[in-house]
Amino acid sequence: MDTLAKRLKSAREAAGLTQVQLSEAAGLPQPLISKIERGIVQRTTNILALAKALNVNPHWLDLGDGNMKNLADGKIQSVPVRKVKLLKLEDSGMYLEALADPGIEATEFCGLETGPQTFAVLVTNDSAAPAIPKGSVLMVDPEEAPRESDWIIANQDGHTVIKQVMRDGADLYLESRIKPRSLDNVDVIGTVIGIQVYTRPRRR
Repeated sequence: MDTLAKRLKSAREAAGLTQVQLSEAAGLPQPLISKIERGIVQRTTNILALAKALNVNPHWLDLGDGNMKNLADGKIQSVPVRKVKLLKLEDSGMYLEALADPGIEATEFCGLETGPQTFAVLVTNDSAAPAIPKGSVLMVDPEEAPRESDWIIANQDGHTVIKQVMRDGADLYLESRIKPRSLDNVDVIGTVIGIQVYTRPRRR
């Protein structure tokens, strides 16, 4: 199975779980499960939580490597954990300075390949909601070229924004409620390669 969407749905159905049951077991929002299975979200930093809930190999779930069930003594295999600098959305245009600043805190991401300039962004507003709600943490790679359906961080009219890339024939443009803007005319800071969605803790 060559996509995360197909692997997740196959593993969920093999486990006999509904999307709601999986979301409860993994501690993730059900809409996120749905978006992954429909291919809207193609990479996620919640791989380890999903793999544990489904009792599958996280490497297989994330990248399709190995077998679905590839566990030793019933334990989930470890996945790479990487630390990257965590910036607020409005500060992401200064990421090069942040990478060299030892005083800026780092956050951990699991299961994603990162480049030397990769950084994390804390979403401080609801401008990209409901797809990316306030409180989400994005993994951003300035060296990754954006493709159709990718989310990007960009400078637009003096503001740092989160936008989705769309396609019109051979041209890529940014989704906009007012007027679509060609990607060629956009100051792209980086492409989002992973999303960790905030989940409000449930009351017991």
